[in-house]
Amino acid sequence: MTVSETSWHRVLGVMTRTFAVSSTDDGYLTTRRLGGEPRTWVELRPGVYEAVGGQEKLVFSIDETGRATHVYFGNFGPATYERVPWYESLTATLGILAGGVVAFVSLLVLLPGGYLWRRFRGDAPPADRERAARWLLGVSSLLWLATVVIFVFAWLNFNAEVASPSLALRVGMVLPYLALVGTVGSAVATVLAWRDDYWTVPIRLHYTIVTLAAFLVAWQLSLLGILRP
Repeated sequence: MTVSETSWHRVLGVMTRTFAVSSTDDGYLTTRRLGGEPRTWVELRPGVYEAVGGQEKLVFSIDETGRATHVYFGNFGPATYERVPWYESLTATLGILAGGVVAFVSLLVLLPGGYLWRRFRGDAPPADRERAARWLLGVSSLLWLATVVIFVFAWLNFNAEVASPSLALRVGMVLPYLALVGTVGSAVATVLAWRDDYWTVPIRLHYTIVTLAAFLVAWQLSLLGILRP
């Protein structure tokens, strides 16, 4: 579950105000935040739980089908946490972003590495369209990577950024749109690479994987409200 917000504050708060809820075999509930210790709750009455060893209350809102849709912490003021689908969970978000970072870094390392290797072997330079395809995805990867880094640093300085967004954070709100344009172009280049046999099969596979990773990162940022139509 995550706190109900629709602005860019959500991406800053997703790691601090998102928690997972699970049940134990003996009927207790446990909640866990990123980097925090699990807490245990005992049921007082249907939908209402109390912290074991404390007085804090956990209250669930149940819909007509009996499914919990929202949860309220008794000492958290008016904040409301809403249940999210698995693909918006903290685990999915961090997994996709981490996978994207690995893919982007691998491409940014291989681009100059491949150039130096071709120079060392004395190979003929690639065609203009092959070079353009490489650098298009390279620039897009750099923009996606910069976006993730900016928001990680903003999260580390969460309170200050919420009070007064920094210039870096404002730039980070624009970069994804530029990166998305480059990613769409990279998707076209991917199709052409397979159709016209650019490069070797491993290089084409790597290019395809990085392009797919970029779209997955874009999808997650759209779920977080960073990329908007």
